[in-house]
Amino acid sequence: MPNQASAAYDLSLFEPKPPGQTHGDAHRKGRSRKKNTAAAVRARITIRPMQAVRWAAVAAVCLAALGSIMVCNVQSTKLNDQVAAMQKKLAAAQADEVRLNMQQQSRASLGNVESYAVNNLGMQKTTPYQIEYIHINSKDKVVVQKSQEGILSRLYNWILEYL
Repeated sequence: MPNQASAAYDLSLFEPKPPGQTHGDAHRKGRSRKKNTAAAVRARITIRPMQAVRWAAVAAVCLAALGSIMVCNVQSTKLNDQVAAMQKKLAAAQADEVRLNMQQQSRASLGNVESYAVNNLGMQKTTPYQIEYIHINSKDKVVVQKSQEGILSRLYNWILEYL
């Protein structure tokens, strides 16, 4: 059985509308749009003093925010440049350190020390005739010096010997 509903479609919603008319206006066919009178236009155009102050305050805050962002960016750029310059100085100092360490090691090598001792100080390597051996026939002897102990400490030591 077919469904017998009494609802009808409102086809007026799909009809072309004159410019300036909205969707809500199609339902209000009985009402007409207000005509723009000169007084209504002047009322909309007039500038209220408090509104102007608010807009000026908002603009000042925006400009201050933009200015502070620009100052922060400038300082950040300056600091980044300083960091880069310091890194270059550090790299140069590290290269100098490596160069100086190698120079020191080359000067302090055993061959250089020996050459300096022979050429500048007149030293020579030892030869067999310069070596003298000392022979001692007596045995090593240990001599203990008597200490200046008090009577109590001697008595204590004597007791410890017998225990």
